Amino acid sequence: MKTVFPKPFNEDEQSQAVLKSAVQIVCDELVDVHRIEGVKLALLIDVIARAILEKFKCGQRDASLLARYATAEALGHLGRKPN
Repeated sequence: MKTVFPKPFNEDEQSQAVLKSAVQIVCDELVDVHRIEGVKLALLIDVIARAILEKFKCGQRDASLLARYATAEALGHLGRKPN
């Protein structure tokens, strides 16, 4: 997987693991549950990264909660609502 986050977040291994896990959870849900693939998914990476970083910077360190928020943001960007 290509690095999505800026360098400051890659310094701490635990933070890096949380961020990677959150991105993976979001992508898995978007593909498996919402059937978003290919170009649409690639175009959402920026939206996903911004959403995750927004909550991460506010102190959220739970990958599943970061992913839930980012999934909702990505779906909202497409004009869809989360399940």
